[in-house]
Amino acid sequence: MKLNLKLVSLIIILLLSVSTYAETFTAATITSDYLARGITQNNGESAVQGKIEESEIIPNSLVGLWLSNAVGSNNTAESEVDLYARYNLISDDNVKLSFLALFYYYTKTHAFNTWDYQIIFENSYANLLFSYRDDFFGTKSKNLYYEISKKIEINSQKKLSLLAVLGFAYFNDTDKAGMDNYANHGVSLIKTIENNEFTLFYSNTDRRTIAGTSKNKAYDQNTGVSVTHIF
Repeated sequence: MKLNLKLVSLIIILLLSVSTYAETFTAATITSDYLARGITQNNGESAVQGKIEESEIIPNSLVGLWLSNAVGSNNTAESEVDLYARYNLISDDNVKLSFLALFYYYTKTHAFNTWDYQIIFENSYANLLFSYRDDFFGTKSKNLYYEISKKIEINSQKKLSLLAVLGFAYFNDTDKAGMDNYANHGVSLIKTIENNEFTLFYSNTDRRTIAGTSKNKAYDQNTGVSVTHIF
């Protein structure tokens, strides 16, 4: 599946054009590092990210587009564009069960383009995520990922909260994936001021990379900050 920047621009225009009939959410983020499931996607460098979502175009549904700078093959500068659609199978005040289909598109390194299918369960106690990728970013290895997360309100008046995350990634062919199965964990302190969200985060994994017959500890420990503005 091939996209280009003109098509991405058209998708953004279409999302904006239906905002009259739907609920629109847009946000922009500056972060000290772009992390995904405990792994840097930008070689530890800062990233600028944006998101636009349209909900209720179809009842109980949401479509969105997310963009970020990243690092592609041979450590070249890359742009990632994520297109996704989510449908709520169950949605009430206490429980939400959703299916989400997401396509990772890379503007230069098309071999990285990947589909991700997710089941998301949310309630007042914790959130659960189950993810399946048939081809892990062009490696021909299948990937399962499980995650549990919990957000705790520390001080409602000061709008201060804590987010804890624990995940596990499994690959059916670790040699092709270039890494062993691994666990990741993280914690974030989040402060909201009007339409701005300030986050201090910590993340780490027990991941080991694989190159031929050698395995090496990956240095995924990361502490950073991000600022998100909601329009």
